[in-house]
Amino acid sequence: KNDLKDLRDAHVNYNKRQESSKAEVTRVQKEKEDVMRESAAKQEASAMKLFELAEEKNKQLFALANHSAYSQA
Repeated sequence: KNDLKDLRDAHVNYNKRQESSKAEVTRVQKEKEDVMRESAAKQEASAMKLFELAEEKNKQLFALANHSAYSQA
């Protein structure tokens, strides 16, 4: 009878550890997804900033080209 109780306790403990492991895997996976989402958002913000800087530089070059064309005319 004692062996049966020990076996049942071992089984319950095993199940608890399995559930705990699953919860830990889920938690770590969620953290990883959060980090990846945050990283993607930062990359997008950097790309937008670069795009804005490039647009500004294009405007400056266009203005310079126009000014140069008028100066030579």
